[in-house]
Amino acid sequence: MLKEAGKGAGVARVTHQMLRRTCSTYMAQLTTVKDVQAHLRHTTAKTTLDHYIKSVPESVRVRDTKVEIPARDLSRPIIAHP
Repeated sequence: MLKEAGKGAGVARVTHQMLRRTCSTYMAQLTTVKDVQAHLRHTTAKTTLDHYIKSVPESVRVRDTKVEIPARDLSRPIIAHP
């Protein structure tokens, strides 16, 4: 599933660890390290900081703000239950 998604996005090799690191890096821009640590279920914030949260260069941050991602309707569940 990740390989197919990566191909569709033009990324050669996508792993679950790449997704965890990307998610945690962006979360750190919006919340505290302690919140990211809890989300990733790390025992210490040091693990989160040393291995997951990466700095994002300003040129990338500016470029990313130009990408529009459609908002999801939060009133509806992601997975419909029968």
